[in-house]
Amino acid sequence: MNDGLRTNGLIPTTQPYSQLGYTVLGALTTTSAVLAVSGNNAIVDWVLVELRGTSSPYAVVETRAGLLQRDGDIVAVNGTSALGFCVNLRKLQDRHPSSQSFGLYVRIILCAQQHSNFH
Repeated sequence: MNDGLRTNGLIPTTQPYSQLGYTVLGALTTTSAVLAVSGNNAIVDWVLVELRGTSSPYAVVETRAGLLQRDGDIVAVNGTSALGFCVNLRKLQDRHPSSQSFGLYVRIILCAQQHSNFH
């Protein structure tokens, strides 16, 4: 992937999704040092990752902001750790007892189209 947004200083240190109306849990900012990394681990953009249940895919279980690296990895705001979620699957299964099988799927929202709104 191309990290042109980063090299041109167009990636903000604070995730932009809260300003777009999303409820985002977890850490919300990164550092200029993380954005200065080059090579395969260079940051390409912010991403919003939503976990949704398969029995009711319209309902968001949990949302986190992460960073997309040039090599395709999605990492936490420190630029190296995996993007983590705190999901209690037992509670989710109790909320959806009629579901014969329970699973989660992920929706990823890139922010590249929104950068002009934040600078």
